[in-house]
Amino acid sequence: MFIQASGYSASESVTANIRTQTTSTLVFSQTVLATGTGIVATSWKTPRNATIDTYIVTLTGTSTVKNPVDSQSFSLGRAIMIIGSITSIKSVYQRTEIMDFFFQPAYPDGSIPSTGVALLSLSGNGGNSVTLTATYDSMSQTFDASYQTSLDNQTGTWTASLGGHAYSDAYGNNGPGTKVSTSSQLTSLPLTVSVTTNSTIAVGQQLKFNATVTYPDGTVFQPGTVKAYLLYSGTPVVNDTVPVVFDTTFGLWIGTYTVRPSDTGGLWSLVVKASDSPTPPNTGSATRAITVQNASGGNASFPLYYFGIIAALLASLLVAVFFAFRRRKVTHARLKIDLDAVRSEAGRIENTDFFKSVKGQVNKEKDDK
Repeated sequence: MFIQASGYSASESVTANIRTQTTSTLVFSQTVLATGTGIVATSWKTPRNATIDTYIVTLTGTSTVKNPVDSQSFSLGRAIMIIGSITSIKSVYQRTEIMDFFFQPAYPDGSIPSTGVALLSLSGNGGNSVTLTATYDSMSQTFDASYQTSLDNQTGTWTASLGGHAYSDAYGNNGPGTKVSTSSQLTSLPLTVSVTTNSTIAVGQQLKFNATVTYPDGTVFQPGTVKAYLLYSGTPVVNDTVPVVFDTTFGLWIGTYTVRPSDTGGLWSLVVKASDSPTPPNTGSATRAITVQNASGGNASFPLYYFGIIAALLASLLVAVFFAFRRRKVTHARLKIDLDAVRSEAGRIENTDFFKSVKGQVNKEKDDK
């Protein structure tokens, strides 16, 4: 506070005293020299722990006698602390992470307090709220508060608020004058899914796999849902559900699938998905490539080659017989097939380029298998 009086002699020594009205305790005393025009001026910086009371200022000169003496009273109240904002360490948190908030109050003169406590209100999406206690951190010179989120906390926007006068130092000075707040997002937790399985399987064999599902902190996931699917995107499209069970002894999810003769050979995908019970759930998934070897699928093409060969042979034989018997004179009512001519014609057809080409393709298919 600033103190000034006039009417004193030039360069006169004047003593300024400040006392509490209640107990007449002297809290400030200073002797100053009046200016050439008789003006006396000084100031008193009120301490942060000053007693809340009415104070009386008096000025007494060494040569100038005033009646009444220069005297003035004033009231001293608690300081309104300045808190401009609250800061969150992160803008986005995942479930089970710790939300951290901090703020830095200041006295009206800009100095920083090192005592006191504050109560923050943290409100989650859906209306649930908790009260956090902010305490002083000497390293950062801030007041810090934290909240340990859980697996089932509601996701969405969470807001930390410091209400008006919710912070107070050790001497009753408080703030802020109006509420300040900050918001962060809470998201669901990604589950880690690891799948162990063989990558190749044949018809009649059993595909066996096991999966471990854990939270980011390494905790094994058990209560919840794990589903597995075998997918084939070719023709026909396949989407089979594979049953899985949890082995409590080894902490694994185990599944089996037997490849059927009707299953199409090729590249399949094994997809394992996990989710727990909160709303929305924490989820995770993993995909593994599986090669299905279906022997019957490759052999199914051989009958087509044989059918073509037989059809071509029969057609050629019929044409040959037709022309052979057309050249011969029919003497009986019943036709008698010249078997030697048929055999000769069949041998000629077998030696044609077409027959040799088809036969070569069949042999090549057999060698490839």
